[in-house]
Amino acid sequence: MCSRSKLLTAALLWMVGTISLWAQSYLNKLNVDVELQENGDAIITETRRMDIDTDGSELYIVIGNLNGSKVTDFSVSDESGKEYVNVGDWNSSLSRTEKTEKCGIIRKSDGYELCWGLGMEGERIYTAQYRVTDLVRAYNDYDGFNYMFVTRNMNPSPEQATVTIKAPNGELFEEEKVRMWSFGYEGEINLEAGEVVARTNTSLDTDNSMIVMLQLEKGVVNPQIKVDAPFETLKDKAFEGSDYGTEDKSFIQTLKDEPSMLIPIAILFLPILLILYSYNRIRKLKKDAKKDLLWYRDPPYDGNLQKANAVLNACKYGKKNYRNVVSASVLRLIRIGALGVEEHYIEPTGLSKMLGRQGETKKCIVIHPLVQNDQATNTRMLKMLYELFVDAAGSDGILQPKEFKHFIKRNTDRLIDFMKEVKYKMSVKDCRKDMERVRQVFGLKKYLEDFTLANERSMSEVSLWGEYLVYAELFGCADKIREEMFKLNPEFLKMDKMYEALFNNDVVPETLLIAAYGARSAERAISRQEMRSSGFGGSSSIGGGGGFSGGGSGGGIR
Repeated sequence: MCSRSKLLTAALLWMVGTISLWAQSYLNKLNVDVELQENGDAIITETRRMDIDTDGSELYIVIGNLNGSKVTDFSVSDESGKEYVNVGDWNSSLSRTEKTEKCGIIRKSDGYELCWGLGMEGERIYTAQYRVTDLVRAYNDYDGFNYMFVTRNMNPSPEQATVTIKAPNGELFEEEKVRMWSFGYEGEINLEAGEVVARTNTSLDTDNSMIVMLQLEKGVVNPQIKVDAPFETLKDKAFEGSDYGTEDKSFIQTLKDEPSMLIPIAILFLPILLILYSYNRIRKLKKDAKKDLLWYRDPPYDGNLQKANAVLNACKYGKKNYRNVVSASVLRLIRIGALGVEEHYIEPTGLSKMLGRQGETKKCIVIHPLVQNDQATNTRMLKMLYELFVDAAGSDGILQPKEFKHFIKRNTDRLIDFMKEVKYKMSVKDCRKDMERVRQVFGLKKYLEDFTLANERSMSEVSLWGEYLVYAELFGCADKIREEMFKLNPEFLKMDKMYEALFNNDVVPETLLIAAYGARSAERAISRQEMRSSGFGGSSSIGGGGGFSGGGSGGGIR
């Protein structure tokens, strides 16, 4: 009997807990529409789609840290269109019944609480509207704001949230006149059909918020409050602790911020002089690196591909090349045996499997241990590339065709980290200090380009042919070199599997292709990240947002 009693008690407790869980109130969707006014004010409309239970008696919005702004014109309506009575000063101690269809404001030393009664239970839609004066401020160079529209520690937190910001007078934001950033949540911010839209990708946790920073060209609004500082001061504060880039301020921007630094003629001509100066330094470096150049037969920089590629880029005008060094690194992993090429039976998947089609045997990349036995194979870049292949292959250690491409699409962040490592740079000054090894890079390049001119090849040189193929990929002349190697020594086919795979146009060229695809994807992602940091929209930053106005902590049901 006793055990039955315990069981019944446990069942009742479970039912009570379950009912309690079901009875919770939920904020399914929060939409915040911000209509900027010509004088810098904003009319903000917050729409809450909720499931309301019996707990609590009121909803409230926390607005603090206003830096001289005020909140006015507060009103609330519900899904029936009923306008709530604004009682002025709000009394939170009243009952739920007494608060029904009423709203009001609690004024605090640090801001406001905008309150209204919950009313009946069930599916509800509440629309709260209010004006924030002087939301937009006039900085020396731009107008703008950094404002928290959705507070932390709201109870309940929104499952979905969107902040939409509209230009004054029904106009649309022009792309060249607005820049945007957002903080405190996982999601995005973009310019959509002339409106700035920030939206979450996941439900907000209690420590999440939605902060939006907007930079506007002069003339979009005419703010009444002036701030004697550049907008960059607000931006610098907001970027602290964020994952937005900290790109250096350009020379032109410095002149715009502090025009007294140089006379107007310097503003016009100094950038051109700097470009010409840089061009001349590169031209002289390249000339000195190739003067009276002799062949060099050994891998320069002890086989470090990044440094060799950095030398090539330092002597290049315009866009730098990073794809060849990725392809060369793949070849090196094959050459040292960390990656292999083998035939494997591939089971059909997806639609092919449903249609009953047979699998097929394909050449695949097979993962082997990475033996780190010298400086050339012990670089961080090579390790990171190897780890990408390992994780893409999965637990079976076999990288099937297209598997790598699918992997990198899902792991853009890792590709970005890898490409940042790839982009090792050397300045003209660095090259000048290390001119002997710079000349070795160009000496090896000359040797490979002149490969057919040598009449004799010793066996010691043939042992380096695997590395020559790696560097030929780096220098962009691999096709020519492998053909010349075959003419000089066809027996090399039996000695080097990497050469055999390349020559027979097997899976290795496809691997190089997808590695280059990964490099291109990462470069595009880095470019998007740079555009994002410059305010052209993109993903939000969980961290940062400091120096914001409005918002605070709390809000929801009580």
